[in-house]
Amino acid sequence: MLKIIPRLGWLFWAGALIVLLASLFSIGLRHRVEARNKAFSLLLESSVIAEAAALKGITLEEALAELRREGLGGVVLSEDSVRDRVQRQDFIAQPAGSGKIFAQLPAQVSPSLFPASMLSPTGDALLGPYEAVMGLPAGLRPDLLAAAKGANLPVVARFSNRPLVTPTSLGQLMSWAKENGVIAFLPQGDQVLGFRGSIRDVSAALEQHDLLYLSPEFARIAGEESMLAASLESAVRLHAIQGAEADKLTPGAYAERFGKAFGERNQRF
Repeated sequence: MLKIIPRLGWLFWAGALIVLLASLFSIGLRHRVEARNKAFSLLLESSVIAEAAALKGITLEEALAELRREGLGGVVLSEDSVRDRVQRQDFIAQPAGSGKIFAQLPAQVSPSLFPASMLSPTGDALLGPYEAVMGLPAGLRPDLLAAAKGANLPVVARFSNRPLVTPTSLGQLMSWAKENGVIAFLPQGDQVLGFRGSIRDVSAALEQHDLLYLSPEFARIAGEESMLAASLESAVRLHAIQGAEADKLTPGAYAERFGKAFGERNQRF
Protein backbone atom coordinates (compact mmCIF):
# COMPACT_ATOMS: atom_id res chain seq x y z
CA MET A 1 0.00 0.00 0.00
CA LEU A 2 2.84 2.36 0.82
CA LYS A 3 4.32 1.69 -2.63
CA ILE A 4 1.05 2.34 -4.52
CA ILE A 5 0.39 5.86 -3.12
CA PRO A 6 3.66 7.42 -4.35
CA ARG A 7 3.10 5.85 -7.76
CA LEU A 8 -0.42 7.31 -7.98
CA GLY A 9 0.96 10.67 -6.92
CA TRP A 10 3.54 10.56 -9.71
CA LEU A 11 0.86 9.70 -12.27
CA PHE A 12 -1.31 12.57 -11.03
CA TRP A 13 1.44 15.15 -11.42
CA ALA A 14 2.47 13.77 -14.80
CA GLY A 15 -1.11 14.02 -16.02
CA ALA A 16 -1.45 17.54 -14.64
CA LEU A 17 1.74 18.57 -16.44
CA ILE A 18 0.44 17.21 -19.77
CA VAL A 19 -2.84 19.11 -19.36
CA LEU A 20 -0.94 22.29 -18.48
CA LEU A 21 1.34 22.01 -21.52
CA ALA A 22 -1.64 21.34 -23.80
CA SER A 23 -3.44 24.38 -22.39
CA LEU A 24 -0.38 26.60 -22.87
CA PHE A 25 -0.05 25.40 -26.47
CA SER A 26 -3.73 26.15 -27.14
CA ILE A 27 -3.47 29.62 -25.58
CA GLY A 28 -0.28 30.36 -27.51
CA LEU A 29 -1.82 29.22 -30.79
CA ARG A 30 -4.92 31.33 -30.19
CA HIS A 31 -2.76 34.36 -29.36
CA ARG A 32 -0.73 33.96 -32.58
CA VAL A 33 -3.87 33.58 -34.69
CA GLU A 34 -5.58 36.61 -33.12
CA ALA A 35 -2.44 38.75 -33.32
CA ARG A 36 -1.97 37.89 -36.97
CA ASN A 37 -5.62 38.30 -37.95
CA LYS A 38 -6.67 41.23 -35.74
CA ALA A 39 -6.78 43.69 -38.66
CA PHE A 40 -9.94 44.59 -40.53
CA SER A 41 -9.63 45.28 -44.24
CA LEU A 42 -11.94 46.14 -47.13
CA LEU A 43 -11.60 44.29 -50.44
CA LEU A 44 -13.10 44.84 -53.89
CA GLU A 45 -13.32 42.52 -56.89
CA SER A 46 -11.15 43.72 -59.77
CA SER A 47 -14.10 43.40 -62.18
CA VAL A 48 -16.13 45.85 -60.05
CA ILE A 49 -13.24 48.33 -59.99
CA ALA A 50 -12.73 48.03 -63.75
CA GLU A 51 -16.43 48.67 -64.40
CA ALA A 52 -16.48 51.70 -62.10
CA ALA A 53 -13.33 53.07 -63.72
CA ALA A 54 -14.88 52.77 -67.18
CA LEU A 55 -18.04 54.57 -66.05
CA LYS A 56 -15.94 57.34 -64.53
CA GLY A 57 -13.73 57.65 -67.59
CA ILE A 58 -10.46 56.89 -65.82
CA THR A 59 -7.92 54.07 -66.10
CA LEU A 60 -7.89 51.04 -63.83
CA GLU A 61 -4.59 52.25 -62.37
CA GLU A 62 -6.11 55.63 -61.52
CA ALA A 63 -9.14 53.96 -59.93
CA LEU A 64 -6.95 51.71 -57.78
CA ALA A 65 -4.85 54.66 -56.60
CA GLU A 66 -7.97 56.63 -55.72
CA LEU A 67 -9.55 53.72 -53.87
CA ARG A 68 -6.37 53.06 -51.93
CA ARG A 69 -6.39 56.67 -50.71
CA GLU A 70 -10.00 56.12 -49.61
CA GLY A 71 -9.05 53.07 -47.54
CA LEU A 72 -9.20 50.06 -49.87
CA GLY A 73 -7.11 47.25 -48.36
CA GLY A 74 -6.77 44.85 -51.26
CA VAL A 75 -7.98 43.61 -54.64
CA VAL A 76 -9.65 40.26 -55.33
CA LEU A 77 -8.55 38.70 -58.63
CA SER A 78 -10.46 35.77 -60.09
CA GLU A 79 -8.61 33.01 -61.91
CA ASP A 80 -8.99 32.80 -65.68
CA SER A 81 -9.66 29.64 -67.63
CA VAL A 82 -7.73 28.69 -70.75
CA ARG A 83 -10.89 29.62 -72.68
CA ASP A 84 -10.72 33.15 -71.23
CA ARG A 85 -7.07 33.46 -72.23
CA VAL A 86 -7.71 32.18 -75.76
CA GLN A 87 -10.61 34.61 -76.24
CA ARG A 88 -8.37 37.52 -75.22
CA GLN A 89 -5.63 36.09 -77.47
CA ASP A 90 -3.22 35.74 -74.56
CA PHE A 91 -2.88 32.10 -75.61
CA ILE A 92 -2.58 31.22 -79.30
CA ALA A 93 -4.57 28.04 -79.92
CA GLN A 94 -5.09 25.86 -82.97
CA PRO A 95 -6.69 22.49 -83.74
CA ALA A 96 -4.38 19.50 -83.34
CA GLY A 97 -6.54 16.83 -84.97
CA SER A 98 -8.68 14.07 -83.44
CA GLY A 99 -10.67 16.58 -81.39
CA LYS A 100 -7.57 17.96 -79.69
CA ILE A 101 -6.29 21.51 -79.33
CA PHE A 102 -2.76 22.93 -79.08
CA ALA A 103 -2.38 26.14 -77.04
CA GLN A 104 1.00 27.87 -76.85
CA LEU A 105 1.85 29.22 -73.38
CA PRO A 106 3.32 32.76 -73.18
CA ALA A 107 6.70 33.06 -71.51
CA GLN A 108 5.23 34.70 -68.37
CA VAL A 109 2.82 31.78 -67.76
CA SER A 110 4.28 28.98 -65.68
CA PRO A 111 3.64 25.42 -66.95
CA SER A 112 3.34 24.42 -63.28
CA LEU A 113 -0.20 25.86 -63.32
CA PHE A 114 -1.35 22.92 -65.43
CA PRO A 115 -1.47 19.12 -65.06
CA ALA A 116 1.64 17.48 -66.52
CA SER A 117 -0.60 15.17 -68.55
CA MET A 118 -1.97 18.21 -70.45
CA LEU A 119 1.44 19.63 -71.40
CA SER A 120 3.05 19.09 -74.77
CA PRO A 121 6.29 17.07 -74.97
CA THR A 122 8.27 20.34 -74.97
CA GLY A 123 6.42 21.55 -71.84
CA ASP A 124 5.67 25.03 -73.20
CA ALA A 125 2.17 24.36 -74.58
CA LEU A 126 -1.08 22.64 -73.72
CA LEU A 127 -2.19 19.64 -75.74
CA GLY A 128 -5.31 17.56 -75.17
CA PRO A 129 -9.05 17.15 -75.81
CA TYR A 130 -10.64 20.50 -76.69
CA GLU A 131 -13.08 20.86 -73.78
CA ALA A 132 -10.63 19.48 -71.22
CA VAL A 133 -7.93 21.98 -72.20
CA MET A 134 -10.25 24.97 -72.59
CA GLY A 135 -11.77 24.40 -69.14
CA LEU A 136 -8.44 24.28 -67.29
CA PRO A 137 -7.71 27.02 -64.69
CA ALA A 138 -5.00 29.29 -66.10
CA GLY A 139 -3.91 31.58 -63.26
CA LEU A 140 -4.40 35.30 -62.69
CA ARG A 141 -4.26 37.99 -65.37
CA PRO A 142 -0.75 39.49 -65.50
CA ASP A 143 -2.07 42.99 -66.35
CA LEU A 144 -4.36 43.03 -63.30
CA LEU A 145 -1.55 41.76 -61.07
CA ALA A 146 0.70 44.52 -62.38
CA ALA A 147 -1.99 47.17 -61.80
CA ALA A 148 -2.51 46.05 -58.19
CA LYS A 149 1.24 46.01 -57.61
CA GLY A 150 1.57 49.48 -59.11
CA ALA A 151 -1.05 50.77 -56.66
CA ASN A 152 0.74 49.01 -53.78
CA LEU A 153 -2.39 46.96 -53.03
CA PRO A 154 -2.23 43.37 -51.77
CA VAL A 155 -3.96 40.74 -53.88
CA VAL A 156 -6.44 38.07 -52.80
CA ALA A 157 -6.40 35.26 -55.38
CA ARG A 158 -9.47 33.24 -56.22
CA PHE A 159 -8.17 29.82 -57.26
CA SER A 160 -10.40 27.14 -58.75
CA ASN A 161 -10.07 23.49 -57.89
CA ARG A 162 -8.02 21.75 -60.54
CA PRO A 163 -7.45 18.16 -61.66
CA LEU A 164 -4.49 16.01 -60.64
CA VAL A 165 -3.06 18.30 -57.95
CA THR A 166 0.06 17.13 -56.13
CA PRO A 167 2.05 18.54 -53.20
CA THR A 168 4.67 19.68 -55.72
CA SER A 169 2.21 21.45 -58.03
CA LEU A 170 0.47 23.09 -55.06
CA GLY A 171 3.80 24.31 -53.70
CA GLN A 172 4.66 25.77 -57.12
CA LEU A 173 1.26 27.48 -57.37
CA MET A 174 1.54 29.06 -53.90
CA SER A 175 5.16 30.08 -54.51
CA TRP A 176 4.12 31.80 -57.75
CA ALA A 177 1.24 33.52 -55.95
CA LYS A 178 3.49 34.79 -53.16
CA GLU A 179 6.03 36.15 -55.64
CA ASN A 180 3.24 38.07 -57.40
CA GLY A 181 1.91 39.96 -54.38
CA VAL A 182 -0.81 37.54 -53.28
CA ILE A 183 -1.47 37.56 -49.51
CA ALA A 184 -4.51 35.27 -49.32
CA PHE A 185 -6.40 32.55 -51.15
CA LEU A 186 -10.16 32.52 -51.68
CA PRO A 187 -12.08 29.61 -53.25
CA GLN A 188 -13.51 30.11 -56.73
CA GLY A 189 -16.53 28.03 -57.66
CA ASP A 190 -18.29 25.46 -55.48
CA GLN A 191 -15.18 23.51 -54.37
CA VAL A 192 -12.09 24.49 -52.43
CA LEU A 193 -8.72 23.92 -54.03
CA GLY A 194 -7.66 20.36 -53.24
CA PHE A 195 -11.15 18.88 -52.87
CA ARG A 196 -11.08 15.87 -52.65
CA GLY A 197 -8.05 14.22 -51.15
CA SER A 198 -5.51 17.06 -51.21
CA ILE A 199 -6.87 19.61 -48.74
CA ARG A 200 -4.13 18.94 -46.19
CA ASP A 201 -1.56 19.47 -48.93
CA VAL A 202 -3.17 22.84 -49.75
CA SER A 203 -3.08 23.82 -46.09
CA ALA A 204 0.59 22.85 -45.85
CA ALA A 205 1.41 24.90 -48.97
CA LEU A 206 -0.42 27.93 -47.56
CA GLU A 207 1.49 27.69 -44.30
CA GLN A 208 4.82 27.16 -46.05
CA HIS A 209 4.37 30.35 -48.09
CA ASP A 210 2.73 32.40 -45.31
CA LEU A 211 -0.58 32.83 -47.14
CA LEU A 212 -4.00 33.26 -45.54
CA TYR A 213 -7.13 31.25 -46.35
CA LEU A 214 -10.25 33.44 -46.53
CA SER A 215 -13.39 31.62 -45.40
CA PRO A 216 -16.53 33.20 -46.95
CA GLU A 217 -19.33 33.64 -44.43
CA PHE A 218 -22.55 31.72 -45.21
CA ALA A 219 -21.06 30.17 -48.38
CA ARG A 220 -21.63 26.51 -49.16
CA ILE A 221 -18.39 25.26 -50.64
CA ALA A 222 -17.41 21.61 -50.85
CA GLY A 223 -14.41 20.94 -48.65
CA GLU A 224 -14.73 24.19 -46.67
CA GLU A 225 -15.06 22.53 -43.26
CA SER A 226 -12.07 20.28 -43.91
CA MET A 227 -10.02 23.26 -45.07
CA LEU A 228 -10.84 25.22 -41.92
CA ALA A 229 -9.94 22.25 -39.74
CA ALA A 230 -6.60 21.85 -41.53
CA SER A 231 -5.79 25.58 -41.70
CA LEU A 232 -6.41 26.78 -38.14
CA GLU A 233 -3.54 29.27 -38.10
CA SER A 234 -4.07 30.69 -41.59
CA ALA A 235 -7.89 30.93 -41.76
CA VAL A 236 -9.53 34.38 -41.70
CA ARG A 237 -13.23 35.14 -41.99
CA LEU A 238 -14.69 37.02 -44.95
CA HIS A 239 -18.03 38.83 -45.20
CA ALA A 240 -19.14 39.61 -48.74
CA ILE A 241 -21.88 41.72 -50.32
CA GLN A 242 -22.98 40.42 -53.71
CA GLY A 243 -23.76 42.68 -56.66
CA ALA A 244 -27.53 42.17 -56.50
CA GLU A 245 -27.53 43.22 -52.83
CA ALA A 246 -25.09 46.08 -53.32
CA ASP A 247 -27.39 47.90 -55.72
CA LYS A 248 -30.05 48.14 -53.01
CA LEU A 249 -27.87 49.44 -50.17
CA THR A 250 -27.20 53.03 -49.16
CA PRO A 251 -23.73 54.09 -47.94
CA GLY A 252 -25.09 54.07 -44.38
CA ALA A 253 -26.40 50.53 -44.82
CA TYR A 254 -23.00 49.44 -46.12
CA ALA A 255 -21.28 50.84 -43.04
CA GLU A 256 -23.80 49.26 -40.67
CA ARG A 257 -23.59 45.85 -42.31
CA PHE A 258 -19.81 45.69 -42.36
CA GLY A 259 -19.65 47.10 -38.83
CA LYS A 260 -21.89 44.33 -37.51
CA ALA A 261 -19.98 41.66 -39.43
CA PHE A 262 -16.74 42.83 -37.84
CA GLY A 263 -17.97 43.71 -34.36
CA GLU A 264 -20.45 40.90 -33.76
CA ARG A 265 -19.13 37.98 -35.84
CA ASN A 266 -15.39 38.72 -36.08
CA GLN A 267 -15.36 38.98 -39.87
CA ARG A 268 -11.93 40.38 -40.76
CA PHE A 269 -12.28 41.06 -44.51
